Amino acid sequence: MNWFKNAKIRNKFLMIFGLFLLLVGGGMSYVVFSIQTVTAKYVRITEGPNRRLLYASDATVEFMNIRRTNTTMSTYFDNPEAAKLHYIRCTNYSETLRKLLGDWKTNLQSDPTMTAEQRDTQLQIIEEVFRELTRYMAYVKDMYEAMVLQRDKERMEELYVKCTPIGEQLVNQIGGNRNMTQAFIDFQMNEANRKTSEADAVIIALAIGILALSLFRDLLVSYLITSPIGKINHSIGEIERGNLKYGVRLQHKDEIGQLSNHIGDMVDKIAEMNSSIATLDNLDVMVFITDLEYNILSLNELCCKLLGVERSVNLGKKCFEVIAGSTEPCPFCPLPDLFPMKETLPTCQWERPLMVTGKDPGTKQELWYACRSSIIRWTDGSLVLFNAYTDETIMKQHMQKLSDVANAAEEASRIKSSFLANMSHEIRTPMNSIIGFSELALDDQSISAKTKDYLDKIKSASEGLLGIINDILDISKIEAGKVVLENIPFDLHEVFKICQNIITPKATAKGINLFCYSEPTLGKKLIGDPVRLRQVILNLLTNAVKFTNYGMVKVLASVVNQTTENATIHFEVKDSGIGMNDEQLAKVFEPFTQADNSTTRKYGGTGLGLTITKNFVELMGGDLKVESVIGIGSKFHFDVTFPTCDESTKTESFGDGTGGGAADMEKPYFNAEILVCEDNEMNQIVITDHLARVGIKAVIAENGKVGVEAVAAKTAKGEKPFDLIFMDVHMPVMDGLEAVKKLAEMGNTVPIVALTANIMTTDREAYKAHGMNEYLSKPFATQDLWNCLLNYIKPVKREEALALQAAAAPQTATPAPQAAAAAPASQAAAAPPAPPVESEEDARLRMRLISNFLKDNKTKDEEIKNALAAGDIKLAHRLAHTLKGVAGLVAQPGLQSASYVIENALNSGDTDTASKGLGKLSEELKKSLAELTVISDSAQKQEAVKTEPAVTLDKFEALELIDKLRILLENGDSDCMSLIDGLRSIPESKKLIEQVEDYDFEPALETLEEIRKNLAG
Repeated sequence: MNWFKNAKIRNKFLMIFGLFLLLVGGGMSYVVFSIQTVTAKYVRITEGPNRRLLYASDATVEFMNIRRTNTTMSTYFDNPEAAKLHYIRCTNYSETLRKLLGDWKTNLQSDPTMTAEQRDTQLQIIEEVFRELTRYMAYVKDMYEAMVLQRDKERMEELYVKCTPIGEQLVNQIGGNRNMTQAFIDFQMNEANRKTSEADAVIIALAIGILALSLFRDLLVSYLITSPIGKINHSIGEIERGNLKYGVRLQHKDEIGQLSNHIGDMVDKIAEMNSSIATLDNLDVMVFITDLEYNILSLNELCCKLLGVERSVNLGKKCFEVIAGSTEPCPFCPLPDLFPMKETLPTCQWERPLMVTGKDPGTKQELWYACRSSIIRWTDGSLVLFNAYTDETIMKQHMQKLSDVANAAEEASRIKSSFLANMSHEIRTPMNSIIGFSELALDDQSISAKTKDYLDKIKSASEGLLGIINDILDISKIEAGKVVLENIPFDLHEVFKICQNIITPKATAKGINLFCYSEPTLGKKLIGDPVRLRQVILNLLTNAVKFTNYGMVKVLASVVNQTTENATIHFEVKDSGIGMNDEQLAKVFEPFTQADNSTTRKYGGTGLGLTITKNFVELMGGDLKVESVIGIGSKFHFDVTFPTCDESTKTESFGDGTGGGAADMEKPYFNAEILVCEDNEMNQIVITDHLARVGIKAVIAENGKVGVEAVAAKTAKGEKPFDLIFMDVHMPVMDGLEAVKKLAEMGNTVPIVALTANIMTTDREAYKAHGMNEYLSKPFATQDLWNCLLNYIKPVKREEALALQAAAAPQTATPAPQAAAAAPASQAAAAPPAPPVESEEDARLRMRLISNFLKDNKTKDEEIKNALAAGDIKLAHRLAHTLKGVAGLVAQPGLQSASYVIENALNSGDTDTASKGLGKLSEELKKSLAELTVISDSAQKQEAVKTEPAVTLDKFEALELIDKLRILLENGDSDCMSLIDGLRSIPESKKLIEQVEDYDFEPALETLEEIRKNLAG
């Protein structure tokens, strides 16, 4: 093929070959153009005249349908309904025909093959058809009205006759247009066939020319020469001398040209590798590349520097030998995991520490690296492992610091939550006694009006303080993100009724009209958190009444939008109060903020109510807004969308003793036995007394373990189970949650109600999750307890309750009427004992508390001191905490304050302050013991005179009473309290009575046995 170097031959070949390509290209272009032209003509015929033929046929059919339907309609003069049906059909056919005529008209206007004259002629015909069709349908309408509305048969027949010539004319017009279209199609087809014949002739001529040139081209192809080998040799020589940029590629497509291109590609890859190595050397990243057998292919300069190795020496060595100094692949190496996916070029990221050269010569230091390993294609096309290590030691240190700060913040939040929980428990526990004793004292009808007023104020102030505590805890729970809304079905009208019952007395006291209305959601109940919604409305209503001196307060709920699945309710609370200016409105929702200082002084409050309300509304998905004008009033409003359910869905109870007219509830009575698991003696007394006043027997368990044993004992004996269990959550030995778990394992089915003053860390959902049925917060109001009891125990009539108490009371063995008359009322056999006067019960309850205090706390300061000396901070804290609580219950504020100082110091780990406070504690304790002893001695003397028995029981009567008492004491039954009056008729029973009153049942059994032996001996 060397002859191709002859330029003359090469140029002739190229000229002939170019002519050949020109002829082929021109011929093919003409063929393509001809085919496109013919195809376009046929397409235009199809899209134009042929489609118009279809329109003409369809139009003829539709108009025939109109005529046929009109004719049929004329036969139904006596059947208006059938006539109406055919008239509607006729109108529908007319609309279809009009659409066809419109499409026909559009097709004519868009057909470029027609002349203007042809197009105008056919368009005029179509316009005439439109007009005649309109006339025809007008007659049809008149016919229908004459038939159906006017009932004029002659008029109908006259109109039908008028339709006939118009119909004939329309048929002729449509047919004439169709004939014109068919003639046009024939003309166009002839033109297309002529063009096809011309194209066939040209294609034959081109085929002959191409064949001739092909033969001539084949004669010259044998003379084709490949690119010169000499130029390639010269280029390779330059490359060998290091000139990688010297051009080696030839502009040829033959074998030699391909060879030159391959050589050029190889040179480019070598240059690329050199460039990559130079780039990697300048990166601030440690990079090394290995093959898939761990052999090092490349190390960048930073990698060599950090590892203290030379690049040239370590190429080809195993990476684990150079990087980790190991004889085996590193256990954390990603290559085994990436290898199965190598064809997809996978990537992974990981972290690892690495020993590298230290700052000082000859030293090593550990740095933390973020590693990225990828399988990539190397310059030779093979698969290799690319490893890039980035020093993230400083970032790791920063992350550790951030983690430490976050942990510290979490710990601070935990301490805050724990502090609030403890404070909740510590404050609410004595509040339970304050409110409970106030309610018990208010039951006494014999107290003076002034004393009753004082008690009412104490109870009101206590409830107000409890509300402030609840507000602060709500804010803390909201800030901690621990408020979770319930989703239960509820009746909005019921929520409004409860709010109205609570607010009405306050509004009435100020002479304000209260208007409440909730628009019903027809057939639906809302699903949401009724307790929180009620709290929102109550907060807004309370504020409205507080800041309104005359006029009206309104609360409205209207349905904005209701679907089958949800309902949007607009809530609005409007008052005619003092109002707010713009500056006050800007900060009305800020916590601990009121309008101004004068408002705070005049109206009181913490400024938390609206903050809590806004947060609760936002949790429900709404936005609380306010509008106000000074001297006119304020309006708070928001929208909330609730899911809905059928009205028949059962509504769960969501009461918490704060509404629904509970204050006016009639006192219920029960015939039931309840197990009370409560470790605090004062709370035991309060709860037992509350239960006794509604006829309930209370069995006391000082911790969860004793409570579980009491339930197990009843089960083992086959006795009737308890009707209800009150379970304190925080108790020694075994707490309430563990006790509930044990009871569940035993198969207990008795309802369990949680008792706790700690509402920050445990809530109703948590207790339900542990198996408790309900939640009763301490302190609780009398109505709270009654509502809870009514949920689980069926009440009885008062007369039945008194009869049951009488039947359970001890009966004497004296049969004679004279003996019965001589005995005290409590010992009469013929009639139940008269109920004691309430004031006497309260006095006796108070003295029991004082007696317990004197018995258990004489050396409490020494016990705390000894615990501190022994380093038992936990015991010292518990003793101070207990002393603080009982000091409050016996009205010793000085001792309570001194105990709090020590408890608070121990809670923060300040033993020095606690030790210094022992002197003050001992002084206050001594003072309290002396004061309470005087009160106790005086009360005992009065009680001795008051309870001096009219008669002394004989031996057999006393033994019978002791046997009854023993059974009650063995079962831990609180009914033993009803036998105390009888015990006073037995000599040497003072100690036994004290033990029974203190619920010290085991020591009481021992004392009872001693008395029995003395009587029997």
